[in-house]
Amino acid sequence: MSIHFFKFSILIPVHYNAQADHFNLAIKSIWDDQILKPNQIIIVCDGVLYSNLYSIITSWQERLGDLVFVLQLKTNIGLALALNEGLKYCKYDYVARMDSDDISTPNRFLNQFTYLSKNPNTSLIGSNVLEFKNDIKNIIYKKYVPCNYNDISKFIKYRNPINHMTVVFKKSDILKVGGYTAINGYEDYLLWVNLFVNGFILDNLKENLVFARIDNGFISRRKGFIFFKNEIKLQFIFYKLGLFGIHFLFFNLLFRAISRLLPTFILNILYKKLRNE
Repeated sequence: MSIHFFKFSILIPVHYNAQADHFNLAIKSIWDDQILKPNQIIIVCDGVLYSNLYSIITSWQERLGDLVFVLQLKTNIGLALALNEGLKYCKYDYVARMDSDDISTPNRFLNQFTYLSKNPNTSLIGSNVLEFKNDIKNIIYKKYVPCNYNDISKFIKYRNPINHMTVVFKKSDILKVGGYTAINGYEDYLLWVNLFVNGFILDNLKENLVFARIDNGFISRRKGFIFFKNEIKLQFIFYKLGLFGIHFLFFNLLFRAISRLLPTFILNILYKKLRNE
């Protein structure tokens, strides 16, 4: 199928902590700068936002008209549930994810849909990302992910094999496995595993198609007890789903327990190694 026959929605959740200028740059990157433009942009307001964010949304609605659909949620319900709500309003089976503070490269959708046109049985296609602070010229980490079934099938047992903000997926396949599950910090990883164990095809392009914004507290937030508690919960879910056996379960639990006890500066070194390997 030619890429010109593809129609797709973009799903962007935004909450009150988002910065208006970052949000505006994110939308600019998927419209003004994008070679292959979307047919629908879904903005999910996860709770009440500040007025400057609403101003950005209004300006894009005025420019693009009905192409932009805004879903206003009464309260903040979290990423997983907000995305599930947003999926209900996506007109097209192909849905691209985008975070409210990241920047897509101009060729992102062109390259992803070129791949999907040649691989129609693929349920999800992602890519590598470049993680930056403040400016896309200030690259801190390069987050590489595995490509092809064999590499992903090995990697997924240890770590998340897909960069969430880079994906284009088939909405119908996502709904077949129940959509996102609310498990803070791991909404996407659990969804990929659900797809994988149910036989759906996941893949990544060996390209950096998204600049992902990170801040100074990125590492320290991953040391909290609630975060670790969710990690433990996730590993037991993976075991019950049949992703791995009991030996993998104990190894993963031990590795994660040790890593959460490490000082932040060591975690920074480890994180950089894992990102740039």
